[in-house]
Amino acid sequence: MQIILTLEQFPVYLPGAYGNKTQKTPGLDALTLESTVFDRAYSSRADGLETLFQFWEAFDFSAERFSGGKIFLSDLPFEAPDFFDAGETVVSKDFFASPEFLEEKFGLSETGLVWIHFQDWELDALDSWLRNDLVRSHVLAVMGTSGELPKDDLRLYSSEVQLPWWIRFSVSGFAATRSTALVTASDFQKILEANSPEAKYRESIQIIAENDRWAFVTDEWFLTGFETGSSEAEIDVGVGEEEDSYPELYFKPFDWWEQNNVASRCFDEVQKLLELRNQSHE
Repeated sequence: MQIILTLEQFPVYLPGAYGNKTQKTPGLDALTLESTVFDRAYSSRADGLETLFQFWEAFDFSAERFSGGKIFLSDLPFEAPDFFDAGETVVSKDFFASPEFLEEKFGLSETGLVWIHFQDWELDALDSWLRNDLVRSHVLAVMGTSGELPKDDLRLYSSEVQLPWWIRFSVSGFAATRSTALVTASDFQKILEANSPEAKYRESIQIIAENDRWAFVTDEWFLTGFETGSSEAEIDVGVGEEEDSYPELYFKPFDWWEQNNVASRCFDEVQKLLELRNQSHE
């Protein structure tokens, strides 16, 4: 049996494995030592369910490694999209409270895959569940499906749309490693098929949110802003009355928390990235 756990509103800055010094997560830290952490995973839609759809649509449920029965668990409301209609409804509080929950409720001898998705969950409960060695040995992946965006914020920042990913590979040499590969949910199946974090999966990611917010990510840059209504690629990055409409540019992956907006000093780079972003819409 292998478990895939997807969790909504799981920002990358929350768990200790991603650098949080105040929130202790020994369960996730133990999983980190057994799996590969993807440091540059992003949501291409700033919405938890939309990101989950991408995982779901890209996934090959018939793959040999998941042979046997399949169980789908979720706390999604009844009116939510019904791609979990073959599964069961369960709340995270009950699920995480007992490491024996899956065995007691379903019996797992013939089960190849258990996919669990929670909207409402607590980090402490998840971490406590992962401290159980037997439970953790069955976990193939734990992945956030979106970061939590500040209410009414006009911008997208990588610390809010960047996703925490842990993926366990059968190749033991990839345990306790980190990957800086640029990936999004639709790359998940390709990563599993490659059985390696080392492949180059994509060169850019376009992120869309409500209120005309967007971000464009490449290996070296994180450009973010919002639509101005102009179809022209070129935007003046000077200082003026409409300064808030200018894109912000951050050098990645070194500027992890977007502390240094370099758009005013990198005019050519902003224009080139805007051109690439426009091409991605075509």
